[in-house]
Amino acid sequence: MNDQYQYFEQHLTPSIAQELIQGLFEGETVRRQVIIRRVDEVHEGRGGYPPQAESQHPVVHALLKMKEARLAENPERGLWSIFIKTLNGFTKWAKKFTPGKYVFRGIRNETYGIQASAYRRLKEEDKSFLKFLQINKDLIDETVLRGYDERNGRQLSQLEMLAELQHHGAATCLIDFTYSAQIALWFACGQDSKTSQDSENSPNGKVFAVHNQLPNFKEVKSEMLKDNIDDFLQDEENSPLYYWQPRQQNNRIIAQQSIFLFGRPEFEADDECVILVDSKENIQTELEQVSGITEAMLFPDFEKFASLRGVGEPYIGLSVYECRELAQEQFQEGNYSEAIAYCDRAIDQDPNYIEAYYERGRARHCAGQYSSAVSDLDKFINQNPDYAEAYAYRGDAKLHLGEVGEAEADFLVALRLAEESRDWALANEIGLFLDEIYEHTAEGEKNE
Repeated sequence: MNDQYQYFEQHLTPSIAQELIQGLFEGETVRRQVIIRRVDEVHEGRGGYPPQAESQHPVVHALLKMKEARLAENPERGLWSIFIKTLNGFTKWAKKFTPGKYVFRGIRNETYGIQASAYRRLKEEDKSFLKFLQINKDLIDETVLRGYDERNGRQLSQLEMLAELQHHGAATCLIDFTYSAQIALWFACGQDSKTSQDSENSPNGKVFAVHNQLPNFKEVKSEMLKDNIDDFLQDEENSPLYYWQPRQQNNRIIAQQSIFLFGRPEFEADDECVILVDSKENIQTELEQVSGITEAMLFPDFEKFASLRGVGEPYIGLSVYECRELAQEQFQEGNYSEAIAYCDRAIDQDPNYIEAYYERGRARHCAGQYSSAVSDLDKFINQNPDYAEAYAYRGDAKLHLGEVGEAEADFLVALRLAEESRDWALANEIGLFLDEIYEHTAEGEKNE
């Protein structure tokens, strides 16, 4: 029994069942009877009561409500897919796949499948394998005619030309995947450009998982690069699929842990999970906090950096983390007013971003704004009581305000923390402040 359970000694209801379903089966596709059995076990095991007599089990009501709210789907009779709404839920889903043997692709709209971008250029009535092959061959021919088929004096193979074209935005037979499930999740949490203006009908995202090993996929070895694109694209039911990591990797491929899959215009995933549209922004924020995955990290090349800030892109502004980084740079340059301004922007966006209070506190201290510095450092120290530098800055600010006793107390805490962390440079600096306090105190007592 668990009397800490929120629904201790309560009968199972549809709302309780929905909460348990989301927590137990997020990202999974499960039979309804399995969901019912597991929800009953967990609820009663934690001290809840079974459902009161009804015509339908509360889990059935909960699943129907979740389907209506776009929290789940019913792909076939008796089978339910529970959508992802948290990073933890996605991590649980991703752990099913052996690292290095599966690759992932994130898409912003759950209605899309795994399809080569070149195939999407064709009108629906024109879609065929021959057209798909021709659009790639024409792209290669145009590249050669315009003299874009060399790099650093070396003749590119047809596959290498397509990779270069894909990198610069052309639609090809190559389909981008990544070895990182979290990077795929970041892409799935983006806003679909076709529906970005229609917030009510914005789509859920989706992450595909594909087992890119034999016998399903063949690796493109260096000796195969001499082959023409016709050798890779075959219109047969069991024609091979390929995976390839270009030898000459650019910064973006490295950052995104990218790999190309290709061979057919489209193919099926081994598994997939849906990412709830209402959770996209929160999940991207969590990915930045936990794994440092940001747009800037995934697109480190200048060309993409500029294009993402073009006239057709909505203005978002600097994130709280970027504001903090800029504040740190300005602080190092001695531009304290600029550092304070960047911290103000971070705190305006997120009043709970406690690290910005430390950055602003030390900048205000160096700018001579001692009372404001103490206020900011108070907020930071309340949540980070073991940070020696914060006590040191606050102690010096209090010393300038004439609060000698409180300053001494802060310096003593800072000294202890610095010694515990073996930061002897900081400990020596704090010792000088304490010596100064003791000298002034002794001199005052002598004059009395």
